[in-house]
Amino acid sequence: EPAEGTRLPLYLYGDRRQLISPLAFQLSSATVFYQRGVALVANSSL
Repeated sequence: EPAEGTRLPLYLYGDRRQLISPLAFQLSSATVFYQRGVALVANSSL
């Protein structure tokens, strides 16, 4: 996990059954982030 940052899971589709990868984000010291139930969702429609 990055210093002063957070790691969020990236899931395929909204049902969150298939984890693609965790993604790391750096946050500035002025940013307040509460990590509870947060995820990124990708939709494969290519």
